[in-house]
Parts: sequence; structure tokens; C-alpha cells
Amino acid sequence: MVRRLVSEAPYQVPLEKLIVDLFSNKDLLVSKGDHAYAIEEMFATYHIDTVAMLRYARRRNREAVIQDFIEHKTMMEPL
Repeated sequence: MVRRLVSEAPYQVPLEKLIVDLFSNKDLLVSKGDHAYAIEEMFATYHIDTVAMLRYARRRNREAVIQDFIEHKTMMEPL
């Protein structure tokens, strides 16, 4: 399935886009129960540009949802 990108999608940092898309696309085949583990692993393993991620999340109207999820459903520090 090919989808058009929202403007200002972070093209060179795909993990940031993937994290936002986990909360935006209902078509992704990832269980909601796996989000916390997946996000914690991404942040632990790779450098995630949180500024780019949150800017993209803001354009997708998911910034508050993602920040709330990270604060309450993961073992990570709030962004």
C-alpha cells in the first residue's frame, strides 16, 4: 500500500516517522500492546531526533498522544 506523505515528513530519519505512524495509521499491523516495547527499543538502540519526531507528530495531530504514551506507558523519561 502506498500512501502520500504529509508535508515535512522527516525523509532522512525514518524511525521518527515510523513512531508517529504507529499512532496515526490504523492500517499498520502492529499490536497496540507492542508499541511500548518497540518504542523503548528504538530509543535505546538508535539516536531518535525527538524534535523532528514531535514536529511531524504535531502535523499529524498526534503530539499529545505520543507524549502521553511515552510518559505513562513506557519506562522512558518524558520528552
